[in-house]
Amino acid sequence: METETSTPKDVSALDPLTLQAALENTARPQAMHEALLRYVRSWALGLIVVGAIHLVANGFLSGSWGILLIIVGLASFYFRDAAMLVVYAVTLSWAGVANLTSGQVAWVGFALIQFLLAFQVVRRYRGFRKTEAAYQTAAAPSRGVPVRAARVFPWAGCVLGSLAPIGFVAALGVAIYITARYDVQPLPNWVGLMENGALSLGILGFALGLASLLSGYRPKWAAILGIVAAALVLIIEILVRVS
Repeated sequence: METETSTPKDVSALDPLTLQAALENTARPQAMHEALLRYVRSWALGLIVVGAIHLVANGFLSGSWGILLIIVGLASFYFRDAAMLVVYAVTLSWAGVANLTSGQVAWVGFALIQFLLAFQVVRRYRGFRKTEAAYQTAAAPSRGVPVRAARVFPWAGCVLGSLAPIGFVAALGVAIYITARYDVQPLPNWVGLMENGALSLGILGFALGLASLLSGYRPKWAAILGIVAAALVLIIEILVRVS
């Protein structure tokens, strides 16, 4: 399939300097887009590996967190655009918050490293987002780079973010019922899985909503709704951790 570019078809009419400038304007977005694809692919593989380690070391590390990392890693092979970097930054930031509020001094230093990495990813996103827009302009309309993310992220963020508080309230209600009815301590493991599942929905909903908002995806209201609903669960989780 041939790719249309901004370079005129009749290049013989151009002087050498104009021709060189036109070729550079076309080649640079292509090169930066390929760099973005490599960057996203490296994150995908890294997240899957780290997620698998969490599953293997479940107990010392969080198995539910490992599942979330694997999901984000696998999604990176399908949504290969700059918006995924916002998802990485949110994931890293929440990992830093979890480690910072764990009450274990040994994890505080690791949390600071995660915050630093998240900041660097955000900086990468800003650069890749600009070159991605340039690539869209240079590429054929049928090859719009972020089409998949633009169609899916706002709605997925809205749905996942809205489900997070519902799942969190359901887990809390089950915990209260079991404690009051059967006086069981500690609670069954599946209750904890319900809470972790709701938390994972909140993280993903917040990440996808924020990625949509920063990338200008529409509808904007869906992204904002997902962010607000998910943020409620994340704030409650932080308050529980520090109390």
